[in-house]
Amino acid sequence: MRIGIDISFVIDDNRVGVGQYIYNLLKNIAKLDTENTYYLYTNREISQEFYRIGKNFKVIVKKNRFLTRVLWLQFILPGLLKQDNIDLLHAPCHVSPARLHCPLVITYHDMASWLFPEKFELFHRMAYQLLVPALTRRADRLIAVSESTKRDIVKLFKIAEDKITVVTEGANAFFKPVTDSALLKKIKEKYSLPEKYFLYVGMFEPRKNIPSIIEAFRRLKDKCILEHKLVLVGKKGWMYKEIFNTVKSLKLASDVIFTGYISDYELPLVYSGAEIFIFPSAYEGFGLPILEAMSCGLPVITSNISSMPEVSKGAALLVNPGVLEEIADAMEKIINDKPLKEAMIKKGLEEAKKYSWEKAAKETLEVYKAVLKNIP
Repeated sequence: MRIGIDISFVIDDNRVGVGQYIYNLLKNIAKLDTENTYYLYTNREISQEFYRIGKNFKVIVKKNRFLTRVLWLQFILPGLLKQDNIDLLHAPCHVSPARLHCPLVITYHDMASWLFPEKFELFHRMAYQLLVPALTRRADRLIAVSESTKRDIVKLFKIAEDKITVVTEGANAFFKPVTDSALLKKIKEKYSLPEKYFLYVGMFEPRKNIPSIIEAFRRLKDKCILEHKLVLVGKKGWMYKEIFNTVKSLKLASDVIFTGYISDYELPLVYSGAEIFIFPSAYEGFGLPILEAMSCGLPVITSNISSMPEVSKGAALLVNPGVLEEIADAMEKIINDKPLKEAMIKKGLEEAKKYSWEKAAKETLEVYKAVLKNIP
């Protein structure tokens, strides 16, 4: 069979979010399936890594400088799929062509555009809200990355539960505790990291609730003598200026470190050098950084809503992301309670083992098979 996959969401080599999902899923599908042929479609130049995924994987680049990605999906991709006689299309990020000659599988990572529309740019909001409801009904099968996301899809779009398969994400095998002091020293020197620090990893955008992390950190510093600094790792998304303004207004310029994007291969070192991972997001479809942090032996503070309790499964301290005192108290509790910290690390490592990209690839292939079975 010929399976088409839209990879146009992958923007550059610094893969984050959905780009990370697409690459790791394909890399692991390639290990499991050498029979079907996979056509990877994009409207821009793509990392050479995608050309090396597998012999049965073909990258199709079709540029059009006059069309945005969403318009390219609607007006260019359908013709390419028909030309290549594609038997099934997997749209790994919510949006797909409305006009298709073949069955469709769509992956949903979260429903943030619908639950928090005010936190997104107008074009993004309009494109998703106009297209996605109809595409959701058109799709032959939906994949949700968590039970929480599945519940959101059912509630928002009135979709039957049995049309949705939950396939969770995974952390790469190199996300594990690093104890080599020389390596840890080297990474700290490279990114000017302090000896002791609290850590956040993720995009800089409103729903990540980063200003609350900064304010809670300030409260803890005001309450007790604190040797730690706060390290914020990630790329700037949209509406990120409040983060920098918060640091400035709280006079924390010397205590908050911004590293920018850090590659997957260096992240395990940054996780391993931290004392606590703080991720009190306002909403997550899955929350991959939680899983990465637990895999690296880091105690986690995260939110008590959406998918975050599901992913951390009793290994994290859960807080109300809107209550600064809860975030600050959780930080203080972990640094002052060594038995609690050790128990959290142990539980986190156990839970993290239950997730993998190989498992995600295997379960995604089962979805493909189920849909292809129904082709006349």
